[in-house]
Amino acid sequence: MPNAVRINMLSRTTNNRCDKLDALPELTVNLAAVVDNWLHLKNQARGTVLCGAVLKADAYGLGAVPIAKVLFDAGCRNFFVAYPEEALELADQDFPETQIFILMGPDGRYLQKIREKGLIPVLSTIEHVELWAKANASSSLTRACALQVETGMHRLGLSVQSWEQILNDHVLWSHLNPAVVLSHLASADDANSPQNRRQKKVFIGIVRKAQALKKNLMFSLANSAGVFLGDSFHFDLLRPGIALFGVDPTQGGTHSLRQVVTLKARILQIETVQKGESIGYGASFCAREDCRIATVAIGYADGLPRSLEGSAYSIMLGRAARIVGRISMDMTTFDVSKVPARTLATMSHVEILGSINTVDKLARNSGITGYEVLTRIGQRVRRNYKRDIV
Repeated sequence: MPNAVRINMLSRTTNNRCDKLDALPELTVNLAAVVDNWLHLKNQARGTVLCGAVLKADAYGLGAVPIAKVLFDAGCRNFFVAYPEEALELADQDFPETQIFILMGPDGRYLQKIREKGLIPVLSTIEHVELWAKANASSSLTRACALQVETGMHRLGLSVQSWEQILNDHVLWSHLNPAVVLSHLASADDANSPQNRRQKKVFIGIVRKAQALKKNLMFSLANSAGVFLGDSFHFDLLRPGIALFGVDPTQGGTHSLRQVVTLKARILQIETVQKGESIGYGASFCAREDCRIATVAIGYADGLPRSLEGSAYSIMLGRAARIVGRISMDMTTFDVSKVPARTLATMSHVEILGSINTVDKLARNSGITGYEVLTRIGQRVRRNYKRDIV
């Protein structure tokens, strides 16, 4: 059979899009939506309560530097990250009169740089406290810190007993120079959890004793979900993280948060698969009838959870497709049989995240959290930033 005839026959069952050389998935971050969400969270509080921003893990995988820049322009002056390396990256930017907190505390390797840059470590252990007090005592420059106190989460923080010890040691206290005292809510996503009230009660006791020793000391308890628990949880400084990026921090609440991310992946090929043929590794899916299969350039290396196998997926308004076969490292196969051929001919991408497939929706369908959806997005996914998306 001549080659030309063979090619014509293949074209009846396969639409090969390999001429599209740029196949990397693309993540678009709407910076204006991040700012709107921050303002919405800020407006939940009254009076002089400040609103910071938690940008750990590279702003949950979305890019700490570009996000910090727009939040700074909007008025945010308190940023929280996990590690010294993350704090130093932000410190290299031009953010005057800004406090950058290191939630994991001081690291001896970076102690000098932390102090030079005026970064604020969150002290959560007696070892942290002693290290920072010694550094301040031996220097002509007294640097500020934050103190994290355990109120019921039992993850990281000074015990109430250690806190009492620090307060009663006036020499030690004089060398710490704390700017903020904070704790972390364990069950704020459930507004009815009695643990919220218990933690607040313990924290109020901590606040009263600390206020007696130092004026102008700020106190912070509310994370993203804690912001929506009401004024009594707000104290002086809010610390929202995941809510900045449009993810619902509560159990099914409606908080008017804007969607921030759009993740699109290119369609590489559309193929007709015959009844009885299998798709993907392990032949886990067998076609019960002839179907059209779109191979899309995104896989678990890009953050797509493998647990989505078999899930119905809206690839465009009113058009559902199902993920069939195992999700592999670089590719995922969708059954697009119900999408009209004319529509498919105009499509170059599948929307993985966006207005149809929100982060919260994908999290529910895959059995993970919105935090994991964002932080799993791989580094090879191209990140684009826009001030707004129409």
